[in-house]
Amino acid sequence: MDEVNITKASIKHRIEMGMRMVTEDPLRDNVVPGFSVLQNMALVGIPPERRRGDIDWEAMQKQFESFDSIKTLGVPASNRITRDLSGGNVQRVAFARAVISNPKLLIASYPSRGLDVATVNVVYNTLLRLKAGGTAVLLISEDLNELYAISDRIVVLAANTSFGPFDPKELDMKELGKIMLKGQEMENEDKNSSSEAAV
Repeated sequence: MDEVNITKASIKHRIEMGMRMVTEDPLRDNVVPGFSVLQNMALVGIPPERRRGDIDWEAMQKQFESFDSIKTLGVPASNRITRDLSGGNVQRVAFARAVISNPKLLIASYPSRGLDVATVNVVYNTLLRLKAGGTAVLLISEDLNELYAISDRIVVLAANTSFGPFDPKELDMKELGKIMLKGQEMENEDKNSSSEAAV
């Protein structure tokens, strides 16, 4: 990242360099379940404001209300406790927090999971806007429509092997599906070989 190998970099260092991640299970990986939405948004999201040494939550609330991404993604009320939210709403919180921090690199795994159609379109448009603004977006998904709508290049990962990269403008979905199936077949062969070796 920025010509720096971050393979062994700490999470703190990666965050400082502008890397953000939304995982396929944001309740487990991206948020603190017992925190409110606003408290979670303050973790590497909304820039912290302090007053007399403590976080100025009133000022943070005003910031929360000012972000267009928070409004358009339909993030729940700031005082809601995150563990009480639906999966889709937790996804909204995690994705919005990553976006408002203006990341240099955004890794998003299944970012549209659990969302309604309107919000899915907002997610897609947000990713395209970030990409146009210079953010490197690594999208992880099995939804071909999603991949073709957003991606400049597609890589298939299966059986410890990478296939590609492919240009979605030059490779139709049917052909890509065959490549994905080939990877699954290789993965199944590896599993069968491992089972036979164990016997």
